[in-house]
Amino acid sequence: MVDVSELHEILQEAAAEPPANDEGFHQEKTIQKLQTLYDQAPCMNDLQSALVGGMADDRKGKIAPAIDRVLEVVSAVKYSTEDVLVILQFGIRCSQAEDKQIRLRSTQLVALLLQNLPEIPDSIWDELVESMLIRVRDKIVAIRVQTVLVLKRLQQPELPDDVVTAALLRLAVVDTNKEVRVAAVESVALTQLSVGDLLIRVRDISFDVRCAVFRVFSQTHVKDICTALDRMYLLDQGLQDRHPSVVESCQAMVVHWLRQCHDNMLEFLEYLALDHPVCAVVVQFLLDKAAISDLPPIKSKALLGSTLTPTESFLWKEQCIHFKKDHEFVEDNCPTLPAYCDLLRHNAEATEKAAAVLVGRHLLQLGTALDFQDEVGRRLLINSLREWLGEWTFESQWIQDAVSLLAILCEEFEFIQYMTEITSDIYDAMQECESLSPTKRRAMSERLDAIDQRMDEADVPSQKMALNHTIVFWRVLNADDEDGDSKHTCIRQMLHSNDHGFCSETLQLLSVFYPALANLHLDLIVATIQSIFCSIVYGTSAIPLDEAAVYFLSIFPEKDAAHDALSLQCCVEILAIAELKNLPKRDKEALQKHWWTLLQSLEWTDRNGRLVVLLEEVGGAFKAADATKFKARMEQVIQSPPHLTDHDTQWAVASAKMNVVDFGDSEEVEVISSTSGNESEF
Repeated sequence: MVDVSELHEILQEAAAEPPANDEGFHQEKTIQKLQTLYDQAPCMNDLQSALVGGMADDRKGKIAPAIDRVLEVVSAVKYSTEDVLVILQFGIRCSQAEDKQIRLRSTQLVALLLQNLPEIPDSIWDELVESMLIRVRDKIVAIRVQTVLVLKRLQQPELPDDVVTAALLRLAVVDTNKEVRVAAVESVALTQLSVGDLLIRVRDISFDVRCAVFRVFSQTHVKDICTALDRMYLLDQGLQDRHPSVVESCQAMVVHWLRQCHDNMLEFLEYLALDHPVCAVVVQFLLDKAAISDLPPIKSKALLGSTLTPTESFLWKEQCIHFKKDHEFVEDNCPTLPAYCDLLRHNAEATEKAAAVLVGRHLLQLGTALDFQDEVGRRLLINSLREWLGEWTFESQWIQDAVSLLAILCEEFEFIQYMTEITSDIYDAMQECESLSPTKRRAMSERLDAIDQRMDEADVPSQKMALNHTIVFWRVLNADDEDGDSKHTCIRQMLHSNDHGFCSETLQLLSVFYPALANLHLDLIVATIQSIFCSIVYGTSAIPLDEAAVYFLSIFPEKDAAHDALSLQCCVEILAIAELKNLPKRDKEALQKHWWTLLQSLEWTDRNGRLVVLLEEVGGAFKAADATKFKARMEQVIQSPPHLTDHDTQWAVASAKMNVVDFGDSEEVEVISSTSGNESEF
């Protein structure tokens, strides 16, 4: 039979505040006393009664530290298996109490017991899970935090449908309290299933949660769980964070990852995406904090003619940029300008294309950190860059870095002169280029035919196909007319798109590349223009009319018939709008104004008798502010009465008898537009 007074004395001693520098010894001494008392005679009933009294005694939170110390001592005792079940069941029962203090302290007791247990008995596992899944929805924040600590030991992350892991992830993502989210982030097991939700937390509104995410990811090896893109996302968000604590947590994670790679910087960089901007920030941080104990001798390897890996060239570049103000380091680790030119030339001749392109970019960026005091070497590098930039075989991905390096090496007037010469030489070479070879042209034609066939399929959006194959289309514009059907299909699908940005860019390309074909296939381009202008005026397209008109009018200045055909379209639209009965006058004038403005921009002639008749009718019927100038222009252009063919006469009679269409909805607008489009033959 245990002495209850002795038990209470031990618990009171555990609750007492220990000396300032003797907390650990005091707690260990109390644990030994309680363990001795328990070994002499188990006292679970008396212990439970004593704990309930302490849990319920709040005193406005003033004795909370004392209760914490008591629970830590009680949970540290080594109980028998039966008594472990007894005290855990006691904690589960108390966690369902109405009193919030009892719920809080009992959940805390269960969490402390599970932390000290090497293995949780299977007989009580399900009961623990069931009770704690209820407590995660408790309205008291502190109870949810303690519940998270319990669930941490109950996870089975190897199971894809583990309810405990799912509950922790839910708390980490959606709980309204930051303390609960922090506890959940730090407790959830890091697996392939949970990594996505944890990565989202680096954008949490609370910097404490963001710091917790980086602490969690620093505990795993850099090559485990995360992909290279995940690592770069973590680093980018952490190092660019607005809160200094988050930046420090991310930096601590970086140092931890480096230590996992045995301080081998090259091995560490293998796990990162070198083309990501934040990769340079990471290396600069490690160099600045002297976190790298030993730098590899990359300069010696490069000057001896060995091929550098992208990782080596990247690290070398960052070293030279970081220490470029350290003259001793520059002398020991940076190449001279003649040697640097040889390195660039040697890399350009490498057989491994993908690696050589990346290494070449790093070497060109390294050049900005070199010492340019050697005038002979500087001129050698300038001439080399000018030579390479003027060659067709120069890699396109190197151009930006090469031009930037050339700008640093030269005075402003020299740079402008060199770039003008390079551009002129390239343009001259383009003019002298022969047309595509028959083999290459045939291959492109076959590819365009395949595209044309796919555009007829119902499940393939024509706009998407045109977007995906725009480059192929433009590269065969100078081919023979045997490819015309495929090209015109592409044009029609691209221009009929109502997406402003896409269509606008396409129109710009057309204005540059299509004039020659417009002369050969005028019917296609005029029909397309009519369709787009009608869509713009009648509100079914987002493309501004003035923008589209500028592009189209620049396409066919050589062909007067095109301007006449489009002028005919404008006249028909203006007169058709005037005949509408159910449209207010103000709306009529607004619609007519678009066509009137376009009509004045066109270079129409008197060669088409039908057009002359319509121009006179428009000039007399449409009351515009600038109608006087329009009539004066007509008198200047039209020198003789119009010559009407029999077909023109029949058309005029049919137009006069045509029924007026109601302007009720958008479908009727399309009827007018399509009708007028068909009448504009030339």
